[in-house]
Amino acid sequence: VKQAPVLRTGVEPGVSLYDHGLGSYVIALPAPGAEVVASRAVAELVSALTFVSQLPDAKVVRLEVSDTGWLGSDRIAFNAAVQQGLYQQLVNFGCPVIAVLSGDALGADFVLAGCCDFMVCSAQGRYGVVDAQRGYFATDAEVSLLTERFGPVLAERLLQSSRALSGAELQRLGGCMPVLSGGEQAEYVQQLAAGLAAKPQE
Repeated sequence: VKQAPVLRTGVEPGVSLYDHGLGSYVIALPAPGAEVVASRAVAELVSALTFVSQLPDAKVVRLEVSDTGWLGSDRIAFNAAVQQGLYQQLVNFGCPVIAVLSGDALGADFVLAGCCDFMVCSAQGRYGVVDAQRGYFATDAEVSLLTERFGPVLAERLLQSSRALSGAELQRLGGCMPVLSGGEQAEYVQQLAAGLAAKPQE
């Protein structure tokens, strides 16, 4: 039986928040649609994160990105995220945030995941920052964030390559994020979230 969301924002398909109990929350980010407006989608996620931050029992949040991504590699989407403070909100969030990438995460989606405390990739996914065809090139702020998050070697490869990388390639270049498929990913994320939720809160 599909769990009913605690919070659903905007029109379908929109960002939805689920309470998994014991202080564990899931924010589901829907697949991109032809009529999805980046500024509205970002505003929905900012609203959901703000809602969770005000819950006294919140101990861990999972951002679950659809297998075809969310905002994608569009400069407009990245600009909307920066202007509305989404990335800064994630970096400074009051409890651990896990980015669960069940498929591709390109451009703004990859930066989003990089702002989270944990990133769990899919063996079937493609990952990258630069998308020359859609006008997505890294800004100085992105270069700094990616270098701090992933180290200079992997960050440089991500910033210089217009080809998306597989999860296995990310690991070979020094990425410490787990790369799992299907049921393995779901089980790993569940255990990680449970372990974080069980830790004493500071």
